[in-house]
Amino acid sequence: GILLNFPRPRHSRYWLHMASVSSFLWYVAFSLAAFSPRVAPTAEVCGDGGRLSCQQEDSGLLQLRHAATGAVGSSVYPLPHSNGKCRMSAADITVNLTITNGLYAPYGSERLSFFVNGSFGAPLIRAREGDIVEVAITNSLFSQGASMHWHGMFQNGTNEMDGVDGVTQCSFPPRTTFKYRFVAYPAGTHWYHSHDGVQYADGLAGPLIVSPK
Repeated sequence: GILLNFPRPRHSRYWLHMASVSSFLWYVAFSLAAFSPRVAPTAEVCGDGGRLSCQQEDSGLLQLRHAATGAVGSSVYPLPHSNGKCRMSAADITVNLTITNGLYAPYGSERLSFFVNGSFGAPLIRAREGDIVEVAITNSLFSQGASMHWHGMFQNGTNEMDGVDGVTQCSFPPRTTFKYRFVAYPAGTHWYHSHDGVQYADGLAGPLIVSPK
């Protein structure tokens, strides 16, 4: 037969020693993180030139406040395709939309439909490539939730603003307002539409045109 020569297992004290060393190293790392000196408030410059004040809360979390807009957030990195703007930059395009219910006959017979700012079909939104677009949508429907998908927008760095219900966000309920902020990119003729059920077929859709730089 074939004699298999397996290495003899190490003594159990060896493993106890290694476990002790590992625990000690974790303790040292935690101590350095917990008792490191606090960072003094500093100032940073956002990609759009807006001044940011860096403040440390009692919890130890660093919060950056955009001087021009007053927006607060931890991410001040320039967004892709935004000409150096960041999440806290002032919006180049601001739009306010209110969604309501009403009776309409879009296909020949009257039915419960959706209106945006009082009209069947959402209004045209125009932007230039690289603009920060901010759209505040108020849900004034009877009982349905809503969300808005910006069809064709890359959403690099703003994935949570893609507006796909059940994938990137939950639909926002009646009597609430949700604010979308994203970079207008790429250029082209696009559209935006509800991603709840088939609401887009009953009025919750509109054109989105992004002009090249």
